Amino acid sequence: MRASPGEVSWSRASTLHPLASTAYLLILLSSITILYDWADVAVIFMASSLMALRISSPRRVLSSMAFFLPMALGLGFFAYLVSGGRDVGMLLLVFFRVETAVAGSILYAYSSDPWEFADSLIKVGVPVMVSYTVALAYNMLQGMLRDLQEILQSLKSRRIIPTWFHVVPRLPLLVQILIQVAARRAEELQIALEARRFDPYNRRSWRRVYMTFGDLIPPIVVLILFAVSLS
Repeated sequence: MRASPGEVSWSRASTLHPLASTAYLLILLSSITILYDWADVAVIFMASSLMALRISSPRRVLSSMAFFLPMALGLGFFAYLVSGGRDVGMLLLVFFRVETAVAGSILYAYSSDPWEFADSLIKVGVPVMVSYTVALAYNMLQGMLRDLQEILQSLKSRRIIPTWFHVVPRLPLLVQILIQVAARRAEELQIALEARRFDPYNRRSWRRVYMTFGDLIPPIVVLILFAVSLS
């Protein structure tokens, strides 16, 4: 890959182009919000799960889905009760909506490099400060997801959360630990940026983030499934 004068270029760090992953998540969330047939949402759930497995490890994907399983079942059961206990489809609809959002978020969170995300936003006209604020938030999100996995494994090893269904009663503890870890991570990130004298206006771009047809497959697949469901 050729590099322009003053710019070093090599293979990008992102598995999926940041703008393509953003478009994918927006289309996915819009689709499962608009669709009211649980079977249609279930098809999109299967597609989003398969794409998440291509980006992340099966263990991470399945553990994330298992973590949100009690919430998905609880919200689905609540919707079932609100419907008067006559519509089981409402329970399935809410369940697949939650799990589809989880699968889509996994692909979004682990497919793109935060700094390449910022560079991509700048190239489409987003202000520099906004772009790098989003990149920092994206970086924090990835770190918090990794921390959450470690916290869950630690609590399970101590039998504080023996099964996934014990997650809901322990949510206050989980949130408290996660906030403390996130605060420490934010402080470490601040120190690192200050030590390097980070200036978003003078930051040197080391990679060219090109979009390929493969990057467009996830948003196109979801868009096609959504269009077929509406027809």
